Amino acid sequence: MTNHKESLLDVLKALYQWKVPIIITTALAGLVAVIYCLVTPNYYKSTATFYPANPRIASRGALFGGADEALDFFGGTDETNRMLNMAHSPEVINYIVDKYDLYAHYDIDSTELEAPHYVMEDFLKLYKVKKNAEDAIEISIEDTDREKTADMVWAVLGKINEINNRLTKSNQRSILSSFKKRIADKQTEYSTSTDSIGVLRSKYGIVSVESQEEFLTTLVVKAESALASNRARLKAARKSGTVPQDTIYKFESNVQSLEGQLFELTSPKSKSNINLDKFNKGREKVTLLSLRQEAIADEISFLRDRYFQYQTVYDTEVYSLYITEPPITPVVRSRPRRTLTVLSVGMLAFILSSLGVLILNYYKDVNWREVVSSE
Repeated sequence: MTNHKESLLDVLKALYQWKVPIIITTALAGLVAVIYCLVTPNYYKSTATFYPANPRIASRGALFGGADEALDFFGGTDETNRMLNMAHSPEVINYIVDKYDLYAHYDIDSTELEAPHYVMEDFLKLYKVKKNAEDAIEISIEDTDREKTADMVWAVLGKINEINNRLTKSNQRSILSSFKKRIADKQTEYSTSTDSIGVLRSKYGIVSVESQEEFLTTLVVKAESALASNRARLKAARKSGTVPQDTIYKFESNVQSLEGQLFELTSPKSKSNINLDKFNKGREKVTLLSLRQEAIADEISFLRDRYFQYQTVYDTEVYSLYITEPPITPVVRSRPRRTLTVLSVGMLAFILSSLGVLILNYYKDVNWREVVSSE
């Protein structure tokens, strides 16, 4: 093998000797690039940048008090990741495919078995979602129709907002359903306790524990006092011997009447509804049930208040995206960059053809048959 001198002069000499093939190769590559750029349609890109909203800004605490006053309006990492997943979800992609009839737009036969795969593949080449350096989400779509690009990005943003709100509303509906059931259960419990109290009041002759207790006590005290007074008068009249018999009969009649009245008021055997013994037996039962009913009423009031608050939250429509850069209709194509493409292809062809020439020149004296046979 002959020794070769690796010098710049040798390199230039070899390139000069092969200048015609190198020029032809470079020119042909440039021509192919020109033809490619001429037949390739113009693509236009529209981009939107947004931050996810903090879902707590429309919470019960934020609307009715109790939330942190320093509540951040922008969502954190979890919300950002959730939005990224939504943007990549099949629901969003299929929505855009159907809304803009991308089968026809991309010239794909929708009746073919693999058509959904191909249309999604073509769309994903033109649809990009990423998180930028400022932790905002960027969505961009390229298309040959400049008017359609911005509209498609707006449609993606609207669909993401719809999905996010649907998930949020689903949780809120579950909460509302839970409160509604608890209210119904408590109302049933309240009605049952009302019936039970009614039965007890009827059984023990109780209308109002507080006022009736005072009334019965006063009535018994007065009856006992009047009975004692009439008994004393009767006893004095009998001892006196001068009191007319009619007066004694009257005293005796009053004593008997008061004894009967006191019997009806205090005896367990009394059939009267106005009876202190009967009242005392039912007082605690009615009081306990009444207190329980008041607690149930307070709980129902609390649940209704919470239900109203959550219903207000549910009815409040909040856009879950803060769009910092809205999509606009592009006026300049994003690709192809024809001049750059032709120059890049020409430069690449020149470099590769030059390397090929140098390799051929370097090994031109090698006897390849001898090398192969020696192995």
